[in-house]
Amino acid sequence: PNGDFSPENTATIFGNGNVVPYRPVRVNITLDGIIYEMWKGRIERYAPHPEKDRQEAYLYCVDGFDQLDKATVRIPKDSLTPFDALTRQRVRWDTVINAILGEVFALTDSDAAWGASNRVLDTGIDTLDRWWAYDKSALEALYDVERHEFSRIYMDGAGKFLYEDRTHRFKDGQGGTSDHRASQASFGDADIISMDYDLSTRNVQTRAIITVHQRKEGATADLYSSEAPIFV
Repeated sequence: PNGDFSPENTATIFGNGNVVPYRPVRVNITLDGIIYEMWKGRIERYAPHPEKDRQEAYLYCVDGFDQLDKATVRIPKDSLTPFDALTRQRVRWDTVINAILGEVFALTDSDAAWGASNRVLDTGIDTLDRWWAYDKSALEALYDVERHEFSRIYMDGAGKFLYEDRTHRFKDGQGGTSDHRASQASFGDADIISMDYDLSTRNVQTRAIITVHQRKEGATADLYSSEAPIFV
């Protein structure tokens, strides 16, 4: 009712000129004196309703996926560093993700490369010979990784980008409450008022379709090279 979320209101408590799109916003909850970060993102748009019978404002917010969707990446096929520097073969999926995020302006203004402080990546399980992207949405490129390795990407409550490989939830030693195999709480009959769940075949995959795109080298090509002598 006081118009604090109206962009035209010069007397807003947020300061004149500060009620503009893409301001950072976060949602926290406090339980037993502990603050939990639930969501972090930015305000996409304001929708004030100054009518006398309403006098309310709606804030539409987005997380980091919005920025990834808008960003376009271009990564040449031979620009990624193989995990085996000696043989110069094979690239892990987490290397691909690092390259994609490195192309995107950070969600946090002070982190212009979406650096290590804003990403938590598992070591990729699968490897590939080469990977590239030309004028592709960063989010689309990341979804390609998720589909190919059956992994999971998401934003956590602190606004960080997380990549979990397909074995992530079966690993030991993740540490404390982050270990997915450790019980987080215990409930008894007196604690549960209502609990519903579904057992469905929707997530069961019974067929795999593999598409192979053959690529041919030119007239001459080095199939293998070694700087050190090879003894047989």
